[in-house]
Amino acid sequence: MRWFSLFVGCLGWGLSFYAAAQQPIEQHILVQGIQRQYLILDAHHQKPAPLVVVLHGGGGNASRMLQRWQAVAQREGLIVVAPNAQKATWNALGCCGDAQQQQSADTAFIQAMLKEVEQRTSVDQHRIYVVGFSNGGMLTYQLIAQQQAPFAAAAVVSAAMFPVQPQPQTAMPLLIVHGMQDRVVPIQGGKSQVRFVARAQTQAFLPLNQTIEIWKKTNQCQAKDLKSNTVAFEFWQYRACKADLQVYLLKSQGHTWSTVEDADGIDTTQVVWDFLKQHHY
Repeated sequence: MRWFSLFVGCLGWGLSFYAAAQQPIEQHILVQGIQRQYLILDAHHQKPAPLVVVLHGGGGNASRMLQRWQAVAQREGLIVVAPNAQKATWNALGCCGDAQQQQSADTAFIQAMLKEVEQRTSVDQHRIYVVGFSNGGMLTYQLIAQQQAPFAAAAVVSAAMFPVQPQPQTAMPLLIVHGMQDRVVPIQGGKSQVRFVARAQTQAFLPLNQTIEIWKKTNQCQAKDLKSNTVAFEFWQYRACKADLQVYLLKSQGHTWSTVEDADGIDTTQVVWDFLKQHHY
């Protein structure tokens, strides 16, 4: 009976360890002499599992971004990694704040973090994705334009590119979601209509239609179709593309990660995952 008790004890330890892995775990990594931090939620159902990197907005944090993904991660069996920016902002070339002014090595951080996560977990190398909100979306544009990692697809919510920015050279499946009433990152571009954000900019935002045009050219799309036009949103899908390009314009939404609880909103996390999971590297 002793061996049986020992077996049950070991089994219980294993189960508790697995359960603990279903909650975010904080990790640290040294990048160019600076200690950086990220959260990882390993909710895989089978190995290898898809990996989603989620980048929070300026003034946000990894924990808040990960909360948006927890339910989908548990249901779909994802590994989700949420890095924390230094002083809550990312260096996205034309914005924002201390990170941009001090030239924070954020792309190097993301690369080092990815390498470490791939070594410690069972990641499907063909299904690594990146998602960014606001300032995190600006960094996402930079990462995919400069091919900083082998991402299979990307999604950007409420963000912008900049006039002085390396242009993407390689087609990339991309989903863009933007509120038409956004005052923080207005779809017409230029300076933010929110004063403290405008002060954090060193470049004007590109108008959304110019950003879309850049990716239409990069993805070699020939035309677009209005697939859905509801009271809440317009959904545009580009066709005859080398890589998929889709755009959601939320009619009454501002600068937000919309949820089903929002009036005239969408379930942004689910919409993003439904797009990403169609694509393999």
